[in-house]
Amino acid sequence: LLATGLGSGVLTLPWLFHRVGIIVGIVVLMLGGLGAHMSLRVLASLSRVSGKQSYAEIVRELLGPRAESFLEWVLIVYSVGVLVSYFVFLGDFLPHVATIMGHPDLVTRDGSIMCLAVVIFPVALLRRLSAFRYLSAFSVVCLGYVMSVCVVEAPGKHAQLHEDIPMFGVELGWLNGELLSAP
Repeated sequence: LLATGLGSGVLTLPWLFHRVGIIVGIVVLMLGGLGAHMSLRVLASLSRVSGKQSYAEIVRELLGPRAESFLEWVLIVYSVGVLVSYFVFLGDFLPHVATIMGHPDLVTRDGSIMCLAVVIFPVALLRRLSAFRYLSAFSVVCLGYVMSVCVVEAPGKHAQLHEDIPMFGVELGWLNGELLSAP
């Protein structure tokens, strides 16, 4: 769950801030954090009062079995949507990576999606999520690396693209954007 949350944040927060600006972006981020905090507090309180341990059990206790079935369908649709979006993202991303590595004809969008499906299908048959515990830890480390590269490289790239516009009103010319680039 941590890797999923961090992963989407790493990909979407810079885009959000670019589209709406720093002030509105910070306000939206704070409102989202406040909403998540309040929701978790309500769920924790309901769990403690009802003695139920899962979200589905709490919904069943409060709203009945039909609401629990509706919740399960919502989760199924959401999960399928997430899977499709990841396949689309990777289908668009992998050919770009192959091009950067000097092999633009090696991977096509459709071919990469099919290869991913073939690789992921057997892994999806595992009965327990605990089999992914080491992979999840590795993905969090990778996300930390990506965030670090973005923090270090962004000011220099911004300065290269927008020489006359200081980033966040601060001159960051000391970062030239080549600190972590390959030779």
